[in-house]
Amino acid sequence: MNCKTLVKWSNMIGVVAVAALVYWVFVFIMTSVFELRIFQERITETFSISVLGILAIMAGTLVVNVMFNLTRIAERHDQDVPPSSPAAGRGKWLWFVLAFPVIAGLLFAGDHLSAQRKEKMLIGSVQAILASSPGAAAGIPF
Repeated sequence: MNCKTLVKWSNMIGVVAVAALVYWVFVFIMTSVFELRIFQERITETFSISVLGILAIMAGTLVVNVMFNLTRIAERHDQDVPPSSPAAGRGKWLWFVLAFPVIAGLLFAGDHLSAQRKEKMLIGSVQAILASSPGAAAGIPF
């Protein structure tokens, strides 16, 4: 692979890592602010470790990008292709921004489903307790 291809790939990986970090921080803020119970437990530890992993990927990408950009500058005999039109980048930003309401909707739907599942579990537990109580056979409620 030549340096130009590696720089292009490291740029793509860096952009994806930044997008993943932004989305993950958005998810964490939504679950914390609205107290959404989508995850079982230890969301803070999971968040910290995953952010650290994303930052490590970003740091590695930065190092690779700087190294190969400096190599390209030193060689200087590459002829760069002019960048694409700015209109092509607008569509990507539109998809990036439109993903936030979709993620928020999925988080609220997951919270609602988790609450329903928990409610069914609690009702089943109460019915099992009432059915196994000594007064249940005689018709005494408690």
